[in-house]
Amino acid sequence: MPKTFNINGACKPDRHYMVSLRSRLEAIRDEFYEAEKRIVKEDNPLYESLLGKLKLYPELKTILYELLFSGRVIPYTATNDYIKDAAMFGFIKNENDTVVVSNRIFETVLYNNFISDEFATNKRNRSER
Repeated sequence: MPKTFNINGACKPDRHYMVSLRSRLEAIRDEFYEAEKRIVKEDNPLYESLLGKLKLYPELKTILYELLFSGRVIPYTATNDYIKDAAMFGFIKNENDTVVVSNRIFETVLYNNFISDEFATNKRNRSER
């Protein structure tokens, strides 16, 4: 049976003409990664609020640092005050009963901030010697 254009239901590759979206999906993925790179480099009120919370709540900084740099699996315990605060501020979420950073943008912003803080601290320590 020859293939036809489907206009009224779910497409079946063996019966209907199908358009390959592979090249378009690759272009969209590339555009997404470029947008992500630009977004994490900008200074905006959301990031200021995010990083400001780390100054007000040092325990959040500790748990996020451990999560990002040690690779430790932290169990998501809703009764733990640190986890409760981190979830309330939107830093983390529960994924399979473990703590994970709530989204890729926050993860990158936090990671970059921790690295730049360590760089600045090390540079200060070297100049004091």
